[in-house]
Amino acid sequence: YGTMTKQEWMRHIQKMSVVVLNQRTINRQIDREALAKKQIAGLVTPIETKRALLALLYWAEGAKGKTVLDFANTDPELCLIFITLLRQCYVLDETKLRIRLHLHNYHDEISQKQFWSQLLEIPINQFNATIWKKEPNSGKRYRQNYHGICFVKYNSVDLQKKIMAYAHILGEKLTKNALVA
Repeated sequence: YGTMTKQEWMRHIQKMSVVVLNQRTINRQIDREALAKKQIAGLVTPIETKRALLALLYWAEGAKGKTVLDFANTDPELCLIFITLLRQCYVLDETKLRIRLHLHNYHDEISQKQFWSQLLEIPINQFNATIWKKEPNSGKRYRQNYHGICFVKYNSVDLQKKIMAYAHILGEKLTKNALVA
């Protein structure tokens, strides 16, 4: 133990092990990302692959019973993927796109609208009124780098139905002959 007591030595060892485990976790994530980059490097994404990705993404995160295409998520990257695929797969009337944000009281509405507008390339004048979330009494007060919930809407019943039909037919194809537990 040297000049340390047994308790001091144990605390020191615990702190050291946390540092080693954290570095090991970081290294594993770096390795996973390197493998993913290698695997994706040769990935070809023809329009039908993009339509399939869009349909599955909408099926998972989009509103199903509505009369508009309505996708909601808190992850800016996922919202960007959705709007990018939507634009690449279908001819859109960009004036039919709308954004609605659900924000907390700690958000600055103007800066959040600017953030989402710039990211998604949708002008702020196409944003609907912001919905302000009531604060729960959970003690949670602030989430760093959280930009609220972004709802991406496209006013087209026809497109919403096309994407959902595509998703269901694709789902049937993918699960044909699959064993269900």
